Amino acid sequence: MNKATNEYIMAIKPEWVALIESKQKTLEIRCTAPRISPPVSENDPIDVWVYETKSNGGRGLVVGRFLCCNIRAFDAHCDDLPLRRAARIQWEMLKEYQGDHTHLYAWDITNYKKLAVPLPLSAMGCRFTPRSWCKRKEKKA
Repeated sequence: MNKATNEYIMAIKPEWVALIESKQKTLEIRCTAPRISPPVSENDPIDVWVYETKSNGGRGLVVGRFLCCNIRAFDAHCDDLPLRRAARIQWEMLKEYQGDHTHLYAWDITNYKKLAVPLPLSAMGCRFTPRSWCKRKEKKA
């Protein structure tokens, strides 16, 4: 995997992790995205560590990582069938998730790598479970 300059930890429910691992899900939908410069692109990707939540029998561990080369804003009230297929989500669910927000963000999932041995969040320098995502703390030299 290419070395990205920015690393994030994203909390994902186990049923979505399974779809990501099987490459059936290639977009992750969020209400927010990092505000970084330069913006996320193929030339400036971000590494995203996948924390599988404890909900629905999940492990509560970091289970993999992917490279995100694009995050795009979209309005869930305007149907986008290719986006919904890539995110594996129904239009009604997207509209409900967007709620009063003006838009949502679609994070591209590329080069997903499952960890051979899942890690606790503490191994990533994280003391709390991210509600959605968080920037990984810089390692101290």
